[in-house]
Amino acid sequence: MQREGFWGKRKVLCCQVRYPLLEKGDAPGREDWLSAFYAREARESLEKLCRKWYPLACRAAHRLGEDFSPVEVRREYTVIYQGEDFFSAFLDTFVFRGERELDRSRVSHTFSLSEGRHVSLPALFRPGFPYRQTILHQVEQMVSRQSQRQPEEYYVDWPRLLSPRFSPENFYLASEGLVVYYPRRALGPSVLGLPSFLIPYSLFGSGLIPEL
Repeated sequence: MQREGFWGKRKVLCCQVRYPLLEKGDAPGREDWLSAFYAREARESLEKLCRKWYPLACRAAHRLGEDFSPVEVRREYTVIYQGEDFFSAFLDTFVFRGERELDRSRVSHTFSLSEGRHVSLPALFRPGFPYRQTILHQVEQMVSRQSQRQPEEYYVDWPRLLSPRFSPENFYLASEGLVVYYPRRALGPSVLGLPSFLIPYSLFGSGLIPEL
């Protein structure tokens, strides 16, 4: 799915959105439903991305003249988990002008195949289980080790940023465990990308729902 934007006769923007089309067996009983969801989500995303980046591309073209390169927006998907009970995927958006990366972001979705609905992070745990504290504790340990090896990748005040910049919407399932991620520049410079942390299911003990 693609759309281009022009300023006069000059192309200033190219937006491309890819989305999963599931085949029989990819999500038993829910292939058509999920494919329709992602097709609708792709159309809405394409519209939003064009509205966001077209004015910025026009201003850059006016300012830079002949030195301007069109802004390219690409959205790619990764189906990361396909089990009997759950389906999980994430979609990354990359924005470039020439060789320069202007932005990078991620959204993710996890679905219950048996119930045919979106699953939130709290719904993966038994009532009363301190999932947020457990996740943040594991992330803190991982960042502490990584920052000791490569201190330039994280802000010096990353410990106070972990909790306020954590969003329960930013997660997906993998075969090895639960993955939580932070936005670009939330914990460190843009070179860090999108900080992602894999937490093995075993570390949650009996806190997870039986389906996991």
